[in-house]
Amino acid sequence: MLCDMNTIAAVRKKFGLSAWQFALLVGCAAVSFAVCIALLLPVVQNALIMLGELLVQRPLNRPVWSGRFFTWGALGVILHCIIFFMFFFLGRLAKDNADKIVHVFKDNADKLAHVVVAAFSIMCVFVIMFRANWACSDDVQYLSTTAIGKYFSPSSYMGSGRFYPLGHVHYNILLFFFRLLGHESGLPVEAHYAVIAMFCVVTVLCLYIYYSIKLNLFITSGIE
Repeated sequence: MLCDMNTIAAVRKKFGLSAWQFALLVGCAAVSFAVCIALLLPVVQNALIMLGELLVQRPLNRPVWSGRFFTWGALGVILHCIIFFMFFFLGRLAKDNADKIVHVFKDNADKLAHVVVAAFSIMCVFVIMFRANWACSDDVQYLSTTAIGKYFSPSSYMGSGRFYPLGHVHYNILLFFFRLLGHESGLPVEAHYAVIAMFCVVTVLCLYIYYSIKLNLFITSGIE
């Protein structure tokens, strides 16, 4: 078998996982894989869209959301297959070199962390920018302002029951530079989505830096 008990025990031992930790990890992976498979099924997609319509009290674009659910499910299945291949198939091929593989991971932990953060950031940007287009929803806020070359008013959305820390005023900066370049027609949809992608990447980087500092302080205090 590709994933026999000896291989599982070796993987669990080399990564320092107890039996219950490994069982919890496998259980979470199985549940998430089942969710990804379910997202590929039209009946599940329709049920989720109906639930969304019930929550937001308005009709949703079914073809668009069905496509999103299918994309998320397919990406999830591919990611699970890659992780399974890395943990079990490569471990089975290199049982005799398991210690060496673990040491490679430990010695290059910082580089691997950078790669993971970069890959996750790229994935976030792709998901945000993929098929970027206006929608019949809150996009009316932009379609009546920056999309047609008008600046946001600082008080436009104060007290509107939404969490807008900057009140969309940050889009005025981008619109200002677009006007300097001679674009008087307003910001394109891609520019609006690029701002959201930038905030997402900055958030990921800030969280990574925060936990890196926290981990280094923990290690330093432990050594002292």
